[in-house]
Amino acid sequence: MSQTMIIEQMQAHPDDTFYTVDMPTGYGKTMTSLKMAGWFVENKGFTKIVYVAPYLAILEQNSQEIKKATGIIPLEHHSLAIVGRDEQRAEESQLAMEAWAHPIVCTSFQQLWQALFPNRAQNCLRRSFLQNSVIIIDEPQIFQADVWNLFLCGLDVLADLLQLKVIFLSATMPPFKYGLRTDPTKLQVKAADKNDRYDLYVEQKPQDEYSVIQLLKANERDSQAAIFNTIEDAYRVFNALQDERAFLIHGLMLPIHKKMMLNRIKEVLSELRQYPLYVISTQILEAGVDMSFQHIARALPILPSIIQAAGRESSSS
Repeated sequence: MSQTMIIEQMQAHPDDTFYTVDMPTGYGKTMTSLKMAGWFVENKGFTKIVYVAPYLAILEQNSQEIKKATGIIPLEHHSLAIVGRDEQRAEESQLAMEAWAHPIVCTSFQQLWQALFPNRAQNCLRRSFLQNSVIIIDEPQIFQADVWNLFLCGLDVLADLLQLKVIFLSATMPPFKYGLRTDPTKLQVKAADKNDRYDLYVEQKPQDEYSVIQLLKANERDSQAAIFNTIEDAYRVFNALQDERAFLIHGLMLPIHKKMMLNRIKEVLSELRQYPLYVISTQILEAGVDMSFQHIARALPILPSIIQAAGRESSSS
């Protein structure tokens, strides 16, 4: 129902350039954006879909979802996919990858940035292959404010030059007025009058790793997550927990290790043979990771992070 609502709002403004899809976390923003892109391809003559993610884990996860939805294997282009960077002449296959010569591309913020502000001839190749593309930008709130505004300025100009459609996806949308010349068309899910999905409790006293563990134990569920602002805090809690049913996820893990760990957590969540399950994490869980928990403890962050974390809860708790 929510996806249909977004599509109908988009169809009322089919000739606009920029759109924001403002949906709560867990409502299927990525699939909604793919349906939007497919509509533009079928009805408005667009020829390519480019999905842009902030983290490799999100990129690879949604690349698989795009493959399932479209039957097309996307071209994945990110820093770990590039070889021979020091060679003056790249192989033909690498040039095809860096030029995004494929109907569906999954790439990173960094690679899109290089298309906007190229510093190598190979980066310029992307521009010709971006003509008439639908660009889906997931979780844009990850950008720092000063970089974000510059990014928007470059994107605004490129959209005019190459006849682009740009779709921004987030539950906590950043401001656009300092980078775009016109505001994006806002597409949003309208909440029901009574839609209380969460209970939010604030612990007033300062916490350490031991009091956080006591909090988790006092709110025992089959699955719980604790999200922290620093790797050190997450590690302290994980180390003090000393539980074989606990998992630790943070930004310094190697991408392949992080991917394996996230897949393992998903398996345990789907089976729930190993409960109570504890996932101790930094902010990685908040953006684009497709898993939910029955209870979440969150170190005090800014409000958008609380909203993002709420999307990882599967029930009111």
